[in-house]
Amino acid sequence: MTLRLPPLRERKEDVALLSRHFLDRFGPHKKLSPGALSTLQQYSWPGNVRELQMVIQRACILTAKDTIDGEDLPLDVRDQNWKSAAVRTGLTLAEMEKEYIETVLKENEGHRGKTARALGIDPKTLYNKLGPERPRKKV
Repeated sequence: MTLRLPPLRERKEDVALLSRHFLDRFGPHKKLSPGALSTLQQYSWPGNVRELQMVIQRACILTAKDTIDGEDLPLDVRDQNWKSAAVRTGLTLAEMEKEYIETVLKENEGHRGKTARALGIDPKTLYNKLGPERPRKKV
């Protein structure tokens, strides 16, 4: 007997149920805001259920609040247009990476900690990628 389980992108109604399951597992005291749930349901989930699990786990770890909002989700889940915007011919991979980091840095008003969280990298890694010539944001 063959049992076909469609990919998560074909079962958008399961995103809420699976998200609650993963929240119970990784952050039992946390909940998703309606905006975050809507964002999760609109995403195409190329990594299927395992990707959803990792997104929820990461949000539980990185979010100090009890409610996970849309901005607590990774950028690629929040904004699927970044991929098409980032692809331009004539750029090396390093140039494209730097341009993308600069864009996310602008979105976060120069705040390196928020930018590192949005990119899913350590702040030290962000500093190294920006280079020492990058001026610090004035407080």
